[in-house]
Amino acid sequence: MNESIATHRETALDSPYSRDREAAVEELARSFPSASEEGKREVLETLREVGLDATGSAERELAREKLLDCFEADPETAAPVVVPAFCRLARDGKFTDERLAAVDTLRRVARDAPTDHVEPITETLSDLSAEATSEDLRDRARRRLTDIETRDGDVSGDDSGYLAVSLAEHLQRAAGDSPESCRRRAVELRDFVANHPVDDDAYGTVRDDIDALVEQLDVAPTGDELDDQRRERVDRIAERAKQLYRRH
Repeated sequence: MNESIATHRETALDSPYSRDREAAVEELARSFPSASEEGKREVLETLREVGLDATGSAERELAREKLLDCFEADPETAAPVVVPAFCRLARDGKFTDERLAAVDTLRRVARDAPTDHVEPITETLSDLSAEATSEDLRDRARRRLTDIETRDGDVSGDDSGYLAVSLAEHLQRAAGDSPESCRRRAVELRDFVANHPVDDDAYGTVRDDIDALVEQLDVAPTGDELDDQRRERVDRIAERAKQLYRRH
């Protein structure tokens, strides 16, 4: 069996013919359930390499699909390869559609992954929620993180607190950018706070302040930057949001 896997691995990685490479990927995935532990690792590593690094988009997509099939067949064995692979793709993929698909896959994988592999998933989604340059990617990561937290019954736990602080810090930095950029960050924080209530007397005040800030930014004069008074208000409200979620 391992000799057959080695042959298919060589074809998947080195054949000059795309049809042969794709057929080898299919064969590797078929061999996974009955392979030895060493064979399974070789299958997973090959699918990971093709899924991340192949030049053809069809090959990459096929390998990722088969990698996920292997995970569903044996989550314990596959998680150490599958989780880092899709975290890397979500963070560093060259194409936005592939990164969005990887974010969705991470939510799916988190459902069955061993506990110690869920944390890298939530960390990746938290980072993307706050730091991705694409607004679509930030929004998708935020929603998938909420899906995971809601499923685990921990909507206001450490990951939510971390994300709230991160969003507030990004808002503070955006106060020195254009009014449009600041407003986008304020909307992100507003939506997060609205969807993640905490049992704290200050919650309602912080939420109302952020709502009012967004309304003010909607009518702020366009230009290169906010005036000093508005920047100070942004900083003050963001700081209160950070303090609120740090307490929880």
